[in-house]
Amino acid sequence: MSITFYSMGKLCGYCIKAEELLKPQIASGEIVKKDASEAPGGLFTGFPAFNSPKTGKTHMGLPESYEALAKKLGHVVENYHPQQQDRPQPQPRHHQAQCQGVGIL
Repeated sequence: MSITFYSMGKLCGYCIKAEELLKPQIASGEIVKKDASEAPGGLFTGFPAFNSPKTGKTHMGLPESYEALAKKLGHVVENYHPQQQDRPQPQPRHHQAQCQGVGIL
């Protein structure tokens, strides 16, 4: 165990998203999920929250990816290959005239 994830469960949309994003690391034991009520008193003001017992660093909020979270917590991520859901999805591009509703004469 190298990262502890404190979650409010179904009461917190961002906690649900964090759990989905970090599902492989939770399954492997790299991240241990605990209830927000188990978080050390006064350490966090919001959730999801993360703590690294290894480095003593913390992070609050939905991380961009496992790799970004690990870096913020001072962990070295070797041979990390993001899963498809970890990668930012491309946004569709629209022609400027279509976005503004301008007709072409």
